[in-house]
Amino acid sequence: MINKDTIVLLNKSDVQNKQNHKFEADTVLASVKENKNIDILIYKIKEKLSNKFTSNNTALITRERHRLKLNECLEEIDNFLKKDQNKDLELAAEDLRMATRHLGSIVGKVDVEEILGSIFKDFCIGK
Repeated sequence: MINKDTIVLLNKSDVQNKQNHKFEADTVLASVKENKNIDILIYKIKEKLSNKFTSNNTALITRERHRLKLNECLEEIDNFLKKDQNKDLELAAEDLRMATRHLGSIVGKVDVEEILGSIFKDFCIGK
């Protein structure tokens, strides 16, 4: 069960010596009672999470306008996902259209005909 993401926490280091334990993982000797090495544990957790969820492919949004447009796009997608597409098909389609408009204002115009062509080609709708 121990892997590269594991942190072994040995508590009660104030009661007994646990230096003899060897693990193939990061090990923290701590004492919650004496608040000993808790900061080291927190640091190791942050480090593991940072390494796990950070990559070189992460996009950094540096322009406020882009961030706002992406948030608006996500909001429209959330609206789309909340609708019952069987009953509110037109309203759901409008949510998607607005989402593409927000995204298009950042990356350039999104062609509706291209999207419809992809839908009909990939999902065989309308025959």
